[in-house]
Amino acid sequence: TPVVPMTTVLQDPLNDGLNCVTGQPLTETPPGIDISRAVVDILPNESTGEPEQVLFTIELDQAPAPDTALFGGVEFADTSRTISSLNPQWYLDGIGNQNFSFTIRGPTVVTELHEFDPVSGWTANSNTGFWVEINGNRIFIHVPVSEIPANSLFYLAVTDYSACDVAGLGDNREPTGMLPGPFGPPTATGS
Repeated sequence: TPVVPMTTVLQDPLNDGLNCVTGQPLTETPPGIDISRAVVDILPNESTGEPEQVLFTIELDQAPAPDTALFGGVEFADTSRTISSLNPQWYLDGIGNQNFSFTIRGPTVVTELHEFDPVSGWTANSNTGFWVEINGNRIFIHVPVSEIPANSLFYLAVTDYSACDVAGLGDNREPTGMLPGPFGPPTATGS
């Protein structure tokens, strides 16, 4: 049997941040929001060995300052549903439709699942089992496998609300991140 990769790594160049409204490249990405890479691991249930959780680890260039407010998350483009509308006030709208998001200020972390509906727009859904932690320059997003849309591409983002940085987003604003092994799109080979 072939070995199925259970980890995916998304490398991201440093100092490649963008303006959150226009999408234009920044001359300098503020420290503490600059993503250097993201690691995605499928974690099994300790009792059954079955995949139970996906751990998205965002590694920043350095730990954010204690008083910095950060917002971000992992957003999926579930092709079985409508993708969010473009928004001239937020460059990262119009890319996906299911966002496991966080707001961080120092040790305080607030999580919220946002889902896009073509009639009501982005709405919060509290019926979720995902959680987020921050430790130094790493942000850990734990998402139950059951909550991830099947065969969907994703990207990760971090922002201080004016400067944004992303990993897993192509030049055409389409997600390129693939879950490892059998959880990714049918054409995914893992990395």
